[in-house]
Amino acid sequence: MVKLQEMWGIDFGSKKAGTTVICFAHEQVIDFKQSMKDEDADKMLMDKLRQQKPKLIMIDAPLSLPIAYNKIDNHIPDFFYRQCDKTLKAMSPMFLGGLTARAIQFRHKAIALGVHVLETYPAAQARNLGWDQYKKQPCQHLAREASDQFAVKLKDNIENHHQLDALLAYIAGIRYINNKHQTIGDSEEGVIII
Repeated sequence: MVKLQEMWGIDFGSKKAGTTVICFAHEQVIDFKQSMKDEDADKMLMDKLRQQKPKLIMIDAPLSLPIAYNKIDNHIPDFFYRQCDKTLKAMSPMFLGGLTARAIQFRHKAIALGVHVLETYPAAQARNLGWDQYKKQPCQHLAREASDQFAVKLKDNIENHHQLDALLAYIAGIRYINNKHQTIGDSEEGVIII
C-alpha cells in the first residue's frame, strides 16, 4: 500500500510559465514545489522525481488520446474527446496538444523508474467537494477546508490556484489509496480518477 509520503499530486502547466506544481508530504506535512517562470518544468519534475522517488503520482493532464487514434473499427469515432472528457466536461487532449504530449512523455519516463502515474482532474474533485466556481474563491480558505476534511496539515499558506489544483490532485491520490475514488471513462481509452 502506498503511504502519503510516497505520493505526489501534480498540476501540470506550460513548460516555461512557472505554473507546474508538485504537492507532496514531507514528515506528515503537505508542501509544494512550483516551477519558476522561464524554468524548464519538465526538467524540474524529473529532477525532483529522481530525488524523492514517489510510488504514485496523480497528474492533472491528459495521459491518453481518444480511442479513434488507436482503433479503426469504431462506428462513430471521436477524434477530439475521450469518454472521460465528455463525462467530466474536461478539455480535449487534442486541444491541449503539446501539454498532452509532454504529460504522456513524463508518464513513460516515470513508469521506467517504477512510478505509477494516474490522470486526475482537480475541477471535478472541487465539484465533489461542493466548491462551485472554485477558481473565483480564495485558495487559502479552500485549502484549509480540504486539509480539515482529509486530515492533512499544510506547511504554509497556498499561494495560488496552481498549488490548490496540485493539492486537489493529491487528494485524488488519498481517495485512490483508500479505495474511495471514482474512475471515470473507458479503461481501453483512458480514465480519470477523482
